[in-house]
Amino acid sequence: MIGLFYLLYACIKLCINYPLMRIIQIRGAHFGLGAGFTFSILEIASILGYSHYSGLVFLIFAGVFLAFTNGFVWNAQHFFISRNMDSTTKSSSIASIEIYGRVFDIVGPIMGGFIGVEFGVGWLLAAAIICIAATVRPLTKMTSLALVAEPVHIRYGLHGAPKRDLVANFCFNIETTIGTMIWPIYLAVVIASFKYIGGIAAIAAVAAIVTTWIAGRRGDRGKDRSVLRQGVTASSIVDVLRTITVASSAITVIGAAYQATLAYFINPWTSTYYQHAQDEGPQYIISMEIACDLAYVTLWGLFFILVTTISDARVIFNIIFLVAAGAAWGCLLITHQTRKRY
Repeated sequence: MIGLFYLLYACIKLCINYPLMRIIQIRGAHFGLGAGFTFSILEIASILGYSHYSGLVFLIFAGVFLAFTNGFVWNAQHFFISRNMDSTTKSSSIASIEIYGRVFDIVGPIMGGFIGVEFGVGWLLAAAIICIAATVRPLTKMTSLALVAEPVHIRYGLHGAPKRDLVANFCFNIETTIGTMIWPIYLAVVIASFKYIGGIAAIAAVAAIVTTWIAGRRGDRGKDRSVLRQGVTASSIVDVLRTITVASSAITVIGAAYQATLAYFINPWTSTYYQHAQDEGPQYIISMEIACDLAYVTLWGLFFILVTTISDARVIFNIIFLVAAGAAWGCLLITHQTRKRY
């Protein structure tokens, strides 16, 4: 059911990316973020309805709302950051944004684990809705670059980015989706404890904060490519090690190691992406988002096939982790920031 849910989500997002990007161009990034947060509330409300009534229609609506959430939020985020970014400090600036997120990655699982155990999943989702609603107010304080968009014509297609960048983004989203979305599913299967899963997530977030800070400082000194190579190598090795990890203590160590290495190479990769987006404009973003969605459709399609044809969950996750190990190397294909683009 999980694989089918995300496959539905990926197919819908592939179809709606272009019109959502056009809306963001016309109305501004602040509108896109606000719309995305609103759809996020609707998504969680649908999941809450499914948890209470087990109606399939709630799950379908959740998938649709999730697609609109990420379509609005991600396009608006890419659009806003690439236009506001200072090229000389972009790596450390991106690191600061990521570190804020990681801090909440520490607090969130602990609070979520407590609420889930003491009050039930329903209250956990209700708390999430309240937190999302609180993010709407700061949107009015965003800079004018978010409020006014330039009338740049964009078309739906892959022509806005070099082929190697498209392949790199495809591989990047395969690797990061496995790490951020399928890894928690794996934890839920092998570790049936809210508190322990929350603890693993918190430890991993602390490790990621350290490596993100290091990557950001090195990136500002022009070491983006070196950091990217090191992070990709380490992530690929950890992905392979996940296939032989069984004990709970080992899973905790591997989880922390993976988040640390993933954060280390996400920073230079994102920094490079935003530099190209700043140079090329919205057409680059929409083309790269199409590659991203194709990665989601491929990955969740594979996951759905595996869960319907293989009964051993361990085998399924091992295959997925090996896919991640291979996909990590494709991230290195993204065009170097200082090289000629075409």
